[in-house]
Amino acid sequence: MMKNTIKKQMGMIVTGALSAVLVAGSVSITHVKAEEAANPFTSNALPVITVDAQEEDPYTAIKNEVIKQRALLGGYDLNYISLDKSVADITGFDRNATGIQTVTVKVNLASTGDKEVEKRLGYSFVQKVVVKLKQDSAPVVQLKSDAVTVNNGDTFNASSYISYINDDSGILPVLSVSGEVDMDKDGEYPVTYTVSDTAGHTSTAVLTVTVKT
Repeated sequence: MMKNTIKKQMGMIVTGALSAVLVAGSVSITHVKAEEAANPFTSNALPVITVDAQEEDPYTAIKNEVIKQRALLGGYDLNYISLDKSVADITGFDRNATGIQTVTVKVNLASTGDKEVEKRLGYSFVQKVVVKLKQDSAPVVQLKSDAVTVNNGDTFNASSYISYINDDSGILPVLSVSGEVDMDKDGEYPVTYTVSDTAGHTSTAVLTVTVKT
């Protein structure tokens, strides 16, 4: 079973300075301007959160990071905030779309039970954030068998020996097949199947083809 992980990275991206170009299902940032270090928290700066695409509950992960980020502004003491009890309405987030997304998060804070804190807390806030959904797992190519015997003189079709190809991102990876099989000459020939996703992850499988008269 794959272990659920989350990788969180907080940074700042200036609103209007982010331009994303989608090419063949990928997203690349063409212009990012960093906010001045002397004044990192300004009204036109968006927090950046990186979430692993394999995260079981990315909505909760985003909520928790937004609450922690707001605490850095000095609005409240995080020690008195219950992350579990606090709720968030998140719009604009697609967990199936890897890459950069601008998301709106409306948070209703809840305290850990301190009555005085509850009296002072009692409010919600809305925060726009940039979410980078990161795909870390490699695509998979599964063959029907790792070896096959064919008759001399027959036609070899490499694709007919593929059982399935899968990528957790939902985008079909690119398949390439390498290796030559001489169907007119007896012998063993290795054929390599390679799949690549938009993030550059690759997986391979090898089929040994035996040509026999």
